[in-house]
Amino acid sequence: MRNYILILKYTFVDFIKNKSYLLLLAFGIVFIILTRGCYNVNYFVNGKILDSLSVIKHASNFSFHIICTISFVLSALFSMNIFSKDKKDGTMVYILSKPISRTIYILGRITGIWFISFLFMFVLHFTIFAITGYYSNNLNFEILLASLLCSLNLLFIILFVSMLSFFIPDFACAIIGLFVYVLSFISDSIFLLMQNTFLRMALENNLNQISLWRIFFPKLMCLQYYSASIINKESILFMANINPIINLIVYIFLLIILLALIMRKQEI
Repeated sequence: MRNYILILKYTFVDFIKNKSYLLLLAFGIVFIILTRGCYNVNYFVNGKILDSLSVIKHASNFSFHIICTISFVLSALFSMNIFSKDKKDGTMVYILSKPISRTIYILGRITGIWFISFLFMFVLHFTIFAITGYYSNNLNFEILLASLLCSLNLLFIILFVSMLSFFIPDFACAIIGLFVYVLSFISDSIFLLMQNTFLRMALENNLNQISLWRIFFPKLMCLQYYSASIINKESILFMANINPIINLIVYIFLLIILLALIMRKQEI
């Protein structure tokens, strides 16, 4: 456990020293603060003024999804060269020359990147939480819970991209990871749109014809939609009644096992 914490700490400090990470985080906070004017502006829909709570709800939902997506992209970029870089600069040899197992090394590095990515996302979500609380006079702690749930998406992409990095070039790993996210967005968004009453009536015969690959595909966007529904205190339907949390946890465990097996066969 001590070695695991040391590697996690090393990964965290290594990223924190990177000024671009801190600048990006600071820019995100400032940008959200500057857009706070969207929360107290009168909007007209069909000739009627939206009430302030509806404006806050829609503005915070939009910001929530944007932050989740940006954090996902950054997680893919952070993890695409973590092990190849360690191998090139000798960090991997140095760490594994000590009484540290390869599994501990992998878990420490992965968890460190996950923590860095989650910290970025959570701080920005907390900024939204504070702004919405100020303008609505009500603290919506569900925003923070939703952020915690979406951290599973970050862990998935970090594991997935890290595993691919042992076989293909770094940037290609990130592109493939983002492609999985886009594919999940298309599949899960279409499924939710099909829950519309009018669409259900028009496409009644096709509603139950869901491909197996869509049922078992990583539910990245579904988890994001589910998290947003918690914020709005709403409910959504799951494809084949499979909760996206369970779907992602299964994938995460499989990726951890695969990554550990791949690392065991690597020549250091």
